[in-house]
Amino acid sequence: VPFSFCVNTSNIGTTGRLTVEDMKFLENQGNTAFSHGHEHIWHGRVSDEEADNSLRTARNLLKEWGMSGYDILAYPYGNATKKTREIARRYYRAAFSVRSDGYNTMPLNQFYIFRQGIDSGNWEEYKNIIDNAPDNSWIVFFGHVNNTGNDSSDYINGYRGLIQYIKSKDIPILNVKDALDVKGNI
Repeated sequence: VPFSFCVNTSNIGTTGRLTVEDMKFLENQGNTAFSHGHEHIWHGRVSDEEADNSLRTARNLLKEWGMSGYDILAYPYGNATKKTREIARRYYRAAFSVRSDGYNTMPLNQFYIFRQGIDSGNWEEYKNIIDNAPDNSWIVFFGHVNNTGNDSSDYINGYRGLIQYIKSKDIPILNVKDALDVKGNI
């Protein structure tokens, strides 16, 4: 199953974090590395210059490292001000936010694409979201692998069950780059 993972580029290669070689290996398996900014800061709460520097630096490093999702962003803390979205447009072709129902309908707002968090582990709720998705919509699920408990066997089995459920509905599972190529306003 292809997946995507967003990274703060300032953490790459630090103790306990992915290296550039790790990211290249995962990308070679059909997955996509994309930006979460250089640092994990709320870009709307810092100066425009700091926000611009973080977003530009992350994009440039991901491109330099050969990552296919160098031009895709997931806003840290799941939200962005109007100014942050304007800055993101300078460097990215799309950016992801967070919303509780997680549905994206067409035409797509390329700099406010909704993601549905699954860190709570409420697997039946996520199946309900799938079942009630509007026609021709796009659901983007995301989780944080570094959260306490997300590496437990119950959590892993929950992911496995959700993936099997999505497959049983004949819904394609794509990484964000491939999904944007299908659903984006290009």
